[in-house]
Order: sequence, then structure tokens, then C-alpha cells
Amino acid sequence: MNSTFRLNIDLDVDGRHDGYLNVKRTTELSPFGCSMIPISSIRNGDGPCVVVIGGCHGDEYEGQFLARRLLDTVEVESLCGQLIVLPAANAEAVRVGQRFSPADNGNLNTVFPGKEKGTATECVAHFIETVLMSRAELVVDIHGGGRHVNYFSSAMISGAVSGDRRSRVIELTKALGLPVAFFVDEEDYSSSSLLGACDRAGVMNISAEIGGGTVDVPTLDEAHKGLMRLLHRVGVLCDAPQRLLQTLPSCVDCRSVQPFSRQRAVCSNRGFESVTVSRKIN
Repeated sequence: MNSTFRLNIDLDVDGRHDGYLNVKRTTELSPFGCSMIPISSIRNGDGPCVVVIGGCHGDEYEGQFLARRLLDTVEVESLCGQLIVLPAANAEAVRVGQRFSPADNGNLNTVFPGKEKGTATECVAHFIETVLMSRAELVVDIHGGGRHVNYFSSAMISGAVSGDRRSRVIELTKALGLPVAFFVDEEDYSSSSLLGACDRAGVMNISAEIGGGTVDVPTLDEAHKGLMRLLHRVGVLCDAPQRLLQTLPSCVDCRSVQPFSRQRAVCSNRGFESVTVSRKIN
């Protein structure tokens, strides 16, 4: 680790290890402060590595709940590989329940690749892109609508992926089973987002938008089942309850639903790539 952040667990050791990424943080109250980002590694031998991120924005609670629920559910013995979970990636924002970090007004999803000696938020982004992505096969980033928006549960994947990687990420998105899925095209694509960071690293990424406004327990239950199916499909979860694997939800055509804002592209019952639009559908 470098001088601006320190990880107090070893990601290369088998077993379950819970700890913190400690990032230097300077404020008016403390020139020698530290931001502590919780991180857990569950590893069992060789196999794929999946990184699950919640709390990229502090007021989006769904990802935080789902990430912690994974930690309560997954046992070391059930894995064939490694699961790394950051349930509160932007920990300062999570602590106060707001979108941006009060430490530096940082939006974690807009500062990639970050900086080794930058602000606290930039250092977290730098750690994710340089340390975690170098070992990951898949990164799952779970968002919600925050306090002001209620999203129809949906999965987003990069429109820049191609070939075998594109086919594989479509397969995994289907396993996740959210009712809407779409490709992010040039209009909404940003190289400074976590999705852009994954593309730079050649790592598969699925970003989810689940709910918002209030936390809906049935929606979280279905999303948790989807995450378990996804981990099983990617090959890191070897021993999953059959009840989670038997019934896979069908995706609906986004033209038959009414999301909060503009309607977008989507996986339909006619096939995932039958619609790849990210502009408004009238």
C-alpha cells in the first residue's frame, strides 16, 4: 500500500477477513484525520474474484443493505474463489446519509481513476481501480435512487464491451434477473465513472439501480436472490441453495413499464439485444 491509504487485511489469504481501508483525510477539525472504509474478503482457494460495491453514494441504502446481506449469507466453504465486498465505499457520505462526501464534496462515481495522493474520495477510487480491479473478473456496483428518486429495478452494462466479454456479461446480467437491463451508450457514458474504470481494466461490470425514496423489503429480497444467482453463474459461489437457482425471472420490455424518468433500453422476452436504446421511447 502507498502512504495515502492502508489496507489492514490481506486479500491473498484464504478465509474470511473483515477490516478497513484507511485513507488520509484532512479537515478543518483535524489535519491528520482518517477515513475508514469497511471491506471484507471471503476467499476459498483458486477461482474467479467478484467485487461487490454498495454505498458509492451515501443516501442510496439499497446497495449498502444488499452488500451487508451478502456478508451475512455467504460462507467460506460455499466459495470457489474470492468475494470482496465494500458495503460503504464512500464511507464519509454513508456516515451522514448524503450523496457526496462531506470530507471533500466528492462523488465517488465521477472521480475515477482517482489519485494516489488526492482527496479522500480520489484515493478510494484509486484503490478500487488499481488494487481491486487488478484481481477482479466482475465488479457489481449497486445503486438506488437516494432520497428523491425511485428507480424501477434495472441493470446497466457498458455499450463498449464486445466479443466474448459482451456475451458473458449479458449472460451474467440475465442471471441477476432484474426486470430491466440496458446498455449505456455514448450519451451517458463517462470514463470517470466506475463503469469507465472497469472498461479501462478489461473487467466485466454490472451496475444496478434498485429502488430509492424508501427501502422496499420485497424488492431487496428479490435482488438478494439475483445476486446469489449471479455469483453462482460466474463460478465463485459453488454451493448455492437450489431455491435460488430454480426460477429465473423473465425480463420485461421497458416499453411496458413507467420508470421515474425517461424510459431506456432493455432486455425483453424477445431477447436481450432486441432493443439497445438509451434515448427516450415515446
